[in-house]
Amino acid sequence: MGIHWWWYAETLVDGDWKLWPERTAAEVGRPRELLFVSGRRRVMDLFVGPQPLFSMNTELPTQPPDSEYLGYAQQHHDDEYGPTYWCDFEDLLVEEWTTCRILVTAEVPAWQAPLFTDGASAFPERALREAGLSRPDVDQLRDGRPTGTGIDRTWGRAPRNMDAVERVRAVPVTWSDTVAGLFGQHALAAFEFLRSRPGDRRRVFVRRG
Repeated sequence: MGIHWWWYAETLVDGDWKLWPERTAAEVGRPRELLFVSGRRRVMDLFVGPQPLFSMNTELPTQPPDSEYLGYAQQHHDDEYGPTYWCDFEDLLVEEWTTCRILVTAEVPAWQAPLFTDGASAFPERALREAGLSRPDVDQLRDGRPTGTGIDRTWGRAPRNMDAVERVRAVPVTWSDTVAGLFGQHALAAFEFLRSRPGDRRRVFVRRG
């Protein structure tokens, strides 16, 4: 069973924290999420992993000011799936997501490993597509977690010389990527839209379930 993540956002308007996106009059129950991240996506390690790139709090902020999200959380959240993480929106440095590069690791079938060359180059999307992978397959491979050590794959047996078992054996690879590249354009668009919303301050919450 996968671990899913819900991102919620609030903006400080007229002295109170208001959920965004706003619920319509017909919507009841849980608040609308800013972003839903399905499954065990390793990109979440950037925010809630053992060594996150972005620092998030696990002790919820206090009231006042009044908070729509905290009012909901106090009634409906428990510790079954761990803490709720949160931070000020500015701490996510969204404006740098397309330029700041980090070293990332994941596992791929052994025959694909040489496409990642020295382990410090950009994600080999074009080479993987030319090797016959579909776009969804490539996007799934790109879901990596941050690492501090590169893996050089310019050496070793050529893919054509591997036997059938060895070709599909999972091996680790590394590449250089941006936060936007890992998280995807849909996530980037959601956070950029939040940044454009009116309000004195903005903050985000992350809940696992």
